[in-house]
Amino acid sequence: MTLNKKLKHFKMKIVYTLIFGILILFLNTGCEPECTERTYSLDSPYKEPNQELRISVDPGSLAGSLDIIFSQDGNEFRTKAFLDEGNLEYRTNVPDIFNGLVHILVDDSDCGYITLSNGVEVQDYSFFARNVNFLIPAPLTFIVPTIQVPPPVIASNGWVSYDNIDYCIWFAFYDTLGKEIPMGNDSMKFESKYINPNIAQELHTGLFISEMGVTDKCKPSGNPLIHRNPVSGILDKKNNVISILIDRTSKGLGIEHLTGKFIDPNTLGIDQQSRHCVYDGSKSKSYAMLLTSETTGRQLVLFQLQK
Repeated sequence: MTLNKKLKHFKMKIVYTLIFGILILFLNTGCEPECTERTYSLDSPYKEPNQELRISVDPGSLAGSLDIIFSQDGNEFRTKAFLDEGNLEYRTNVPDIFNGLVHILVDDSDCGYITLSNGVEVQDYSFFARNVNFLIPAPLTFIVPTIQVPPPVIASNGWVSYDNIDYCIWFAFYDTLGKEIPMGNDSMKFESKYINPNIAQELHTGLFISEMGVTDKCKPSGNPLIHRNPVSGILDKKNNVISILIDRTSKGLGIEHLTGKFIDPNTLGIDQQSRHCVYDGSKSKSYAMLLTSETTGRQLVLFQLQK
């Protein structure tokens, strides 16, 4: 074979190799769409056993479900997360067989096993009750309000946590002229949307009742971090907008910002009786509000009991 023929043969091998490589790259791209770009994220790095876990996907995927693996020290739990089409995210529940750091993987048919961030820290309720970053009691299931409800005529009163009756926020307001409204005064019906931090407080229900000389059926834990902290902000009944600041600086902590709206209390199922001193249904719930912490992302459900 002459030198020219050898060079021509060599060039043809290079061309065929390039064509083959491009073809393989094209086929792989078709089988594994955007695997390097697809990311999954969790709604929170901390969860209680059986608490709902929400997973978002970017770029979004419309598959009906995800195959999820919870893994810790060689132990695995497989389940599915199902698509919530209204919020374009997947939902599943944290299994109650783990405690501590649990790794979470998606078994993706296109991209293989994908690890979700740094996993999730699974702890029982007492961990959150003692942790200064998670002082508000959160529901196990993420709540999405769907029904517009009328606000209460008078919001001045104690609003108690649906998930732990030991937690309360006492709301008080200025009147429409900017004057302070004494508690129990008839002028409460003229309350404005502006909360009066001189009276409005975050309260530990058990401690508050104990201060009144009454034995509390909830056996107060005596957590002073959530007791007697000023609350300010707005509660706009007309536009159903709530934005409050809980000032815990006197406890050496910061200020927690919560936002939300009034919701229909009849949409809240009583399914958490095993938790610490939950609402027992002995009194009807007339109004409820759903707040979300801008600091931690945890939800807080408060209800106002009928007198």
